[in-house]
Amino acid sequence: MPPSGPVTIAKDESIIRSGNRYGFAGNPSAKSVNCSQSYESKYQLLRSTQQQRLLSCLEGLCPKDTQYPQARVHSVYFDTRDWKLLSNKLESDFIKLKVRLRWYSDPIHHVCDPSVFLEIKRRVGSQREKRRLLFPVSGTEISERGCDMEVVRLVHELLPELGMTVPAGLFPAFEVRYHRSRFVDFTTQSRLSIDSQITVPTVFPTRGSSNYQPNLENVILELKGPVANLPRHLSKIETVGLRKSSFSKFATCANNILHLKF
Repeated sequence: MPPSGPVTIAKDESIIRSGNRYGFAGNPSAKSVNCSQSYESKYQLLRSTQQQRLLSCLEGLCPKDTQYPQARVHSVYFDTRDWKLLSNKLESDFIKLKVRLRWYSDPIHHVCDPSVFLEIKRRVGSQREKRRLLFPVSGTEISERGCDMEVVRLVHELLPELGMTVPAGLFPAFEVRYHRSRFVDFTTQSRLSIDSQITVPTVFPTRGSSNYQPNLENVILELKGPVANLPRHLSKIETVGLRKSSFSKFATCANNILHLKF
């Protein structure tokens, strides 16, 4: 059962604790909390037909991420039954809070990486803080069996370890999946990614309607690191047709599911 009240934990940003309580065969156990703080800026491609041009331009300016140049990203977003997190996002674009399970798969063969992360992401303006820990169920298992009550129970049990206050009664809302190409700017130590092929393959039964747009045409460039804006030496990519944007995959997909008007 979900917790009956808000989860409030001491604001200790160090590694909180380790353990092997949830060990599933062949999957790492939840061990430690990883905390990161940085700026995050988003730019939307005005014409999705220019995606290849954007990729080519970025490839000429930044090396690809050597460890994870491309991936298919899977995110299961959680919210309350009355959509408190979504409502907060709609009421203010300045402060955002998201709770999700995230894992990655090969973009060609769709083989899931064994690591799944439980994440809380908070944004205040362009500054973001993300806390995450390893989740003891693999992406393959979640894809096959969905977010059943055991997965939800584990989410509620592990959330306090992330050390942030979240609403009570969180349930899986829907899965967002997209293709990501990653690059590194060594000059500013920033990371850039191009996200495309955004789709919602699963709407969980607690959310009712499944009349959602299956595939979004949006192409998003994300800049994450110590700088809040696109560095001058990368300004060439703006000629492709980029506009700074507050685009949210979570909110946009929820809009399609619930037929909201922003």
